[in-house]
Parts: sequence; C-alpha cells; structure tokens
Amino acid sequence: MAGKKPSKVNYGNKIKEAEKPGKATMYMAGDKSLFNECPKCGQKTGKGIVYEYQNSLYCSRYCILKINVVL
Repeated sequence: MAGKKPSKVNYGNKIKEAEKPGKATMYMAGDKSLFNECPKCGQKTGKGIVYEYQNSLYCSRYCILKINVVL
C-alpha cells in the first residue's frame, strides 16, 4: 500500500520575510575574565550569540533597533 504524496508548494503566495538588522555571531571569550559589553545597554556576555552591526557587537537585535530610533 502506497503512502500519500506530499502536497505541492505554491511559491506564488509565499511571503518574503523582512530583513533583520545585524548578523548573528557566536561569541566565545578566550578567558573567564574577558567579556563583550553591549554598547547600548551595557550587558556583558562571555559566551553566546551576539549581533554584529556596523563593526560593533550588540547583545540583541532589540538594542540595534534602539540605536536607530530618533526622538
């Protein structure tokens, strides 16, 4: 008995996602005393994913969006 075929994807109705700011990068400090400090909020990260935007490392994409907001 044959299984069901997968349904065909309709590429015409596919919605393109908006481009997110920052490039996700895995950060690992070389020593336990070294940390990456976010220039916007000051959060320190020793190991984890940080976001690179204009040659600076931020803790989240939200911090990148906050620097682009003009009041």
